[in-house]
Amino acid sequence: MSDRLKKVNKLIKESLSRIIEEDFVYDKSFITISEVRTSPDLRVTQVFLSVFPYDKKDGALQYLEDNKKRLQEQFGKSIILKYTPKIEIVFDESFEYESKVEDLFKKIERGKIND
Repeated sequence: MSDRLKKVNKLIKESLSRIIEEDFVYDKSFITISEVRTSPDLRVTQVFLSVFPYDKKDGALQYLEDNKKRLQEQFGKSIILKYTPKIEIVFDESFEYESKVEDLFKKIERGKIND
């Protein structure tokens, strides 16, 4: 990935994080952007989100999808690029996977302590 694209990804992540934090609150859940991947032509950006608590994931993602037009408009006003990338919302599964692995390690550890 080029330095230019890394800078664009950082700019997009900061901009969208600020917008989501200020204007897109969903049912006492915490929505964070874990990663942004923008295509080299700057036409599309994939925004990887995590939601806490996890059980509100589906509702929070649906809420953002339902309000994606407003999110896209605010995003377009907040940055200056040749093209405003189209936002694609993706749930970041890595945090869920990490949590499951951590829980397994805790169970293993407890089993050894009880022996």
